[in-house]
Amino acid sequence: MTTLFFEPHITGHRQEYLNHLIDYILDVKPPGEFIFIVHPDFEVLAGLRTNPQLVTYNISTAEHQSLERGNIISRSIRYYRLADKYAKKLSATHLCFMSLIDVQFALGIFRPTYNVSGILFRAFSRLKEGSLRKRMTRFRKFLQTWFFIRRKFIRQVFILNDQDSVDFLNRTYKTNKFQMLPDPIPDWKADPDFSVRLHFGIDSDQKILLHPGSLSERKGTLEILESLCYLSDEVLSKFVLFLLGEPETGMENRISEKLKKVGKEKPNARIIYHNEFVPNSILQSYFNQCDAILTPYSANDLTYSGIVGHALAAGKPVLCIKNGLLGKIIEEYGMGIMLNSNSPQEIAAGIIKMLDADFNCKPFESYIISHTKEIFASKIIGSITD
Repeated sequence: MTTLFFEPHITGHRQEYLNHLIDYILDVKPPGEFIFIVHPDFEVLAGLRTNPQLVTYNISTAEHQSLERGNIISRSIRYYRLADKYAKKLSATHLCFMSLIDVQFALGIFRPTYNVSGILFRAFSRLKEGSLRKRMTRFRKFLQTWFFIRRKFIRQVFILNDQDSVDFLNRTYKTNKFQMLPDPIPDWKADPDFSVRLHFGIDSDQKILLHPGSLSERKGTLEILESLCYLSDEVLSKFVLFLLGEPETGMENRISEKLKKVGKEKPNARIIYHNEFVPNSILQSYFNQCDAILTPYSANDLTYSGIVGHALAAGKPVLCIKNGLLGKIIEEYGMGIMLNSNSPQEIAAGIIKMLDADFNCKPFESYIISHTKEIFASKIIGSITD
């Protein structure tokens, strides 16, 4: 059996997931051959390249750039055709997409001879029906999912951390192909020599509010910045806001403009914007040393965020909207402030509550134990090799 994992992107959790799978294959040595098709800049240890069970291929820069052009439909088709080219060339019997949402449309059209599985981010099951536009979006995603899930070559579709959505989707489409996949919490070691407060000169009575990960519209980055305009100078003096991550395509200029606006209207607000690569050890130091984490995702994005796993592991309160999976987890563990929406006014009110609250959170060991990288990798690879 030859299994091909296709992941042409490298940002955030995507590289982490590949590393978890590679580590598992090297440690457990499951049966079969495993091939990873990866981003041009993805680096695999030189020793792995000679491992007979595990092979990696870097796609070309031109191939990667081709995936960024065009509309959703044309990108999906190009995404599939690139993966299919490698699958045929390497005689794959199973192709696992690390993000099915990128290729979901194409899988409803093409009929590969090999089996397919993958992770489906942002399933429509948690989209609320409200306005006509939202109902149309939900219906479109319902049809899109139906077109590909009925294909016999689709073996497993993994949904991160959301058993309710798995049950709903299996009932809706009368299948058992949807499976819950625990999103792993990386076992990073904090840098013992890095102090956020000392490095940035933050007073001991000021709170550190962290907005980490890839910065995007759906994650509420712009709304967080705008919310500062609704806070008094007295409140602003009580915290420092960290934007820690690279902006998604098209966001850098928008963030810069918003930072200029906040700087003009609220010159006393202190924002530290770090939009470059941060080593895992330093990132873990931020999680351990911050006072709260801001994840006010859009009401149109009600799925899971790996940032919440980091928050639970570090015992930090989270600010998020109450709808969706994030709100459910935060409510279950009683570790944060939940908002009705991610409007700037709501976020500003939430920040005030966050500053005044005493959560006394501690790491949730039961959650950490059930969300290890070993469990994550064994579920994906086990479903293929069993």
